[in-house]
Amino acid sequence: MRQLTALVLATVLVAAALLRSHLGPLCLLATLGALVGLLVASRMSDPRDLRRVPALVVVTILVLVGVGQLGFLGLVLGLVLLAVATPEATSRARGPHR
Repeated sequence: MRQLTALVLATVLVAAALLRSHLGPLCLLATLGALVGLLVASRMSDPRDLRRVPALVVVTILVLVGVGQLGFLGLVLGLVLLAVATPEATSRARGPHR
C-alpha cells in the first residue's frame, strides 16, 4: 500500500510539473539530468544502472519541479511522498540491542 501511495503522489507531482511548466526548459532540464545520470551510471558496475539511474534522476527532477509549481500544497505532498517512500526501520536491520 505504501508503494502505491508513493507512486500516486509522485505521479501527481510529475503531472503538475508537466502541466504548469514551460515544456522547453523543463525538457532541457530533464535531458541534462538524464545525461548526468548516464555519466554517473557509466562508472557503475551493474549494466542495469545505465537505464535505472538516468530514469531516477529525471523523475526526481520532475517531482521537484512539481513541488515548486504547486507551492505550499506541493511542499505538503512532497513531504508526504518522502515519508511514505522512506523504508521503515526494522528491529532486525538495527541489530540486537543488549
